[in-house]
Order: sequence, then structure tokens, then C-alpha cells
Amino acid sequence: MTCLRRIAHIVQDEHGGINMYMTLSLILVITSIPFFWDVASVHYTRRMAGTGADAAALAAAQEFIRPLQHVFGFNGPFLGSCSRREFKPELVLLRYITHPNFNAPAEVSQALALSYATNNRNDLTSFRAWIDLDGAPELFGIPIPMIKVAVGTERPVHTAYGPVYRRSFHVPNEAQAAAYLNFFTVTPRYCGSGDWTFDFTLEWKITLMTSEREAPEECIPPPPPPTAHPQSRGFLGIPTQPTPTPTPAGAPFTRSEPIPEPTPIPQRPPGC
Repeated sequence: MTCLRRIAHIVQDEHGGINMYMTLSLILVITSIPFFWDVASVHYTRRMAGTGADAAALAAAQEFIRPLQHVFGFNGPFLGSCSRREFKPELVLLRYITHPNFNAPAEVSQALALSYATNNRNDLTSFRAWIDLDGAPELFGIPIPMIKVAVGTERPVHTAYGPVYRRSFHVPNEAQAAAYLNFFTVTPRYCGSGDWTFDFTLEWKITLMTSEREAPEECIPPPPPPTAHPQSRGFLGIPTQPTPTPTPAGAPFTRSEPIPEPTPIPQRPPGC
């Protein structure tokens, strides 16, 4: 009976109970902190994975259009040819759209997309580039194809409880970019014998296309500036016109104007 009374006394004794509750609470808090850390790590990785995918898509699109437009220190205007008897703007443009980059070969820009994805600690899982004529802008009746790029990336998630989960976590992401002709300047050049050819200064625009994740362009690091080209023809400026060779009266007019954006081109909303 005495033994039973002692057991009952121990059970009913409340001295030091608060210390036990505090100890249990502290253990619970300490073990929960890594879990919440892992949840925050997943959200952070998802955001960074989106940035890497966007940067890769923009850089790839930029690489495609670099030889197609006037770039200071890299590429001059696209010149009409008197020897080819390109005496109409349409003939010059027909030769322009035969540039190999209008076939969107993956080897042109896939390496750059991989580099941008790697720099953002992403793995490039897919890459696709193609030409789109649907809604493409027209210049003198000649449709100038849009170049579109789609990339897929994957970024590993570093967790505190990785051994407990017994699995690794990766955040996949996708991004698409579209490049299209946005501005042009056409300048006539006298070939002789009353014939004229036409020189084009062309400017392209790149935009991220809408996806389920809305990441602003302002948050994306821009592609690197082009390296100097040894055969650069120099800077003409847009819309500044080059000084033409003296020509007889009745020459065609110089024309310079923006091109309406092709529709639909769904763009990302502003704001981070």
C-alpha cells in the first residue's frame, strides 16, 4: 500500500512541470526550423529557376538576330546589290530572308542558352527554336519571319532534411522568347544608268512570351554585348540617314519608320 501511495504522489506532483513543457516545446521548435527552411528553399529555388530559364531564352534569341540587324561595332546595314540587279526593295529583302539564321538552327544559340542556364545554376533540359510566319510583320509585301525560342531548365533544391526525405528535389521551368522585326530604314543608292538599289538598316525586338509564371523582363540579366567584328561597316544610326552619293533628280525617297508589332505577341507584365 505504501508503494502505491508513493507512485500516486509522484504522478500528482507538479513541481518542475513547466520545465518539461518548455523542453518539449523547444525540441519541437528546433526540429521544425529545418522543415520551414526547406519550404522556403523550394520557393526561392523556383524563383531563381525562372530567372535562369528567361535569361537562357533571351540570350538564345539575341544570338539568332545578331547578324540580322544593325549592331554598332558588329554589323552594318544590309546593302542592296547593283551586280545582282536588285533594283527593287523586294528583291533586296528576298535575299535578306535567305540568311541561314532564318532556318533557326539550334547550333547557333544552344550553347549560349546552356551557358546562361549554367551561370544561373540551372541545368538545360530542353531547347527548341523555330520560325513562325503566322502574324509576322511584312516589309514591302515580304513577310519577315519571327524567330521563337523555347527552353526548359531544372534547378536542384538544397534541403536540410534531404537524408530524411530519401529523395532529391528539382524545380523544372520553361521560358519562351520571340524575336521580330521592329524598325527599318531604307535608303536608295544610285547604281548608274538610271538604276537604283536599296540599303536597309534593320532593328529587331525581343520579348518574353506569356507563360503561367509571370516574370518581368526588368529582372532578367541582358545578353552580353557583341564582340567587335573586323569587317564592321560602322554605325549609321537609327533613324539617322547616311550621306548619299550625289545622284540625279528623281531619286526614290528615303523611308524610315517603325513596324507595327505582330499580333498576337503576348508579353510579360511589368513589375518584379
